[in-house]
Amino acid sequence: MEVMVAEYAVAIGDPDILGEGCAMLATLANSFAAGGHLVRYPAREQVHGVSGDAVGCGGVYDNDGFATAIERIARTCDAGIVIAPDEILADLTEVVEESTVNLGCPSKSVRNCADKLVCSRILSDNGIAVPAVIDDAGGCGADAGARYVIKPRSGCASEGISILRPRHERSIDATSREAGALMRPCRTHRRHCQQGRALSEKVDLRDEFIVTELVSGEHLSASLIIGKTALPLTVNKQMVEIGTETIRYNGGVVPYQTPRWDEVMDTATKAADVLGCRGYVGVDIVAGDELYVVDVNPRPTTSILGISKVIDHEIGDLIMRAGLGDLPESVGITGTFEFTKEMLGRIFLQDSR
Repeated sequence: MEVMVAEYAVAIGDPDILGEGCAMLATLANSFAAGGHLVRYPAREQVHGVSGDAVGCGGVYDNDGFATAIERIARTCDAGIVIAPDEILADLTEVVEESTVNLGCPSKSVRNCADKLVCSRILSDNGIAVPAVIDDAGGCGADAGARYVIKPRSGCASEGISILRPRHERSIDATSREAGALMRPCRTHRRHCQQGRALSEKVDLRDEFIVTELVSGEHLSASLIIGKTALPLTVNKQMVEIGTETIRYNGGVVPYQTPRWDEVMDTATKAADVLGCRGYVGVDIVAGDELYVVDVNPRPTTSILGISKVIDHEIGDLIMRAGLGDLPESVGITGTFEFTKEMLGRIFLQDSR
């Protein structure tokens, strides 16, 4: 089969996430190729260490160029998968759905996962614990020492997230200068959400950001593949640095042996199911007094690099089987793999030169 793997950071050359993008592209492309498939991917030029053929679209790569390349390549392939920032992933997934067999989550599911407010409500309505969405973090009943998370309603991982310790005597005003400074979007989010709208236009930040409680616990993620059935892969430890004003993702450990493994997997599987996810899914969980689902990623995540090294199946074959056939009941796991964002940058950016 001919398979398209479209990865955003590599295609447009985004320096902020290029190392992670190269890691995901190489992992998927090489795994599909190992299964005998011909891989095609959008990029400015052939990427060293990535199996398959790079297909350019000419001119300057931007969001429109990336979408055009996806449509053109997908029409020549038997199946395809796209990895991109949450705020544009649903539209790009629709392009794949209209052009070939989509190996990722359905576009409707992607939209629900991408909108953090909608996602939180769906999960909560189905009995899954999530950090409480705060309408009035500084008003009555708020703890004087409480901290809150302000994040884009559509965003990737820890990008664009700020921590706020509000004054006890007043509410958070999402349109105030103070909150506006804290809620300034990350470069990736800002680049997409302002398409077609000048920066000088007045924006109601409450429409683009949500405020939630900052829950305490161990930062984990669960990786699984969903087809007709759900196939748990690994529980992973996330190296998350929580500062006084920001949250930073630094890497991970795959797998992470926690006594709450089964509980984490059960929660992740239920979350993915109620959101209608298919294909590879990553669920971020804070394990405290409860298991709080803080994010559902309807696409391959950076952990896929480690997963591909510790399981006894080709990750590409599993993704293909989820979309076109039946999944095995389980996978075997051998060893562990630890990585940092800096390591990905050194390895894959050097290889791509």
